[in-house]
Amino acid sequence: MPGKGFAPTPTATKIALGDPRKVGKRKLREQLEAEPRGNSIDPAPRRNMTLAARREWKRLLPLLDFSGVLKEHDADTLAAYCEDLAIAQSLAQRAAKLRESIEKTGDVIARKDKDGKVSPEPHPYAAMLGSLLRQMESVRSRCLNREREFGMTPSARTRIRVDGGASNTDDILAALGTPRERKGPPPLVQ
Repeated sequence: MPGKGFAPTPTATKIALGDPRKVGKRKLREQLEAEPRGNSIDPAPRRNMTLAARREWKRLLPLLDFSGVLKEHDADTLAAYCEDLAIAQSLAQRAAKLRESIEKTGDVIARKDKDGKVSPEPHPYAAMLGSLLRQMESVRSRCLNREREFGMTPSARTRIRVDGGASNTDDILAALGTPRERKGPPPLVQ
């Protein structure tokens, strides 16, 4: 079942870190060559997106595409993330309105039954608010998963290393294959 366990480590990262399983750089380079590459992402929002999602797209695309990591095949995932953000904002606005209404009238309202007796009941908006909060939690969970995929959380950013935005496999392999310069001892201060 997809989505279980840890996400696989990108092949370029395995080459940069050294091969802990001793598969060999040659096999890893072959894997890197076989990985799909794509064109840069089209900056225009998708046609089927809502207005609020389009605004999120225009806000997020420059932030995410600075490194050249986003490719055209990532566009659907980014569009879904933008839609989820728009839904989360809409749900938050609706929840705020329900909270205001509950605060004005109180958590408990008085109801008259057939016999004319008054009995306290929970505010009907309280159940609606609970449902909205559960929906918001679900949408926020999806957003958080997508944020991790795009490197938008602090822990995800620690794993990202962008050096000049290499767009070509040869550039990546050349950068990873060159040995580090050895630094001599620090100069003596007299």
